[in-house]
Amino acid sequence: MTEFEKLWAGVSSAPANTDFPTLVKLMKSAGFEMRMGRKQHAIFTNRRYGKLQNVARPHHGPVKPVYVRECLKTIEEIQVLREKIDD
Repeated sequence: MTEFEKLWAGVSSAPANTDFPTLVKLMKSAGFEMRMGRKQHAIFTNRRYGKLQNVARPHHGPVKPVYVRECLKTIEEIQVLREKIDD
């Protein structure tokens, strides 16, 4: 099992308990680059597939589940695009 698969399994099974460093690792292992936006927002970009995901970094505690689910959905969209390109 790869690092990405382990992160995916952990995050997708408990989106309400995902901390920010874990989400960053997941997004980077999926091919995203991170930059900090204004205030506490992290912006993940994947230039190859033209995808962008904005996440509010919490002051303490886990990331809001809505942001985690959006990141998971974006990663799934990229996986579909990769499969289309490979075929």
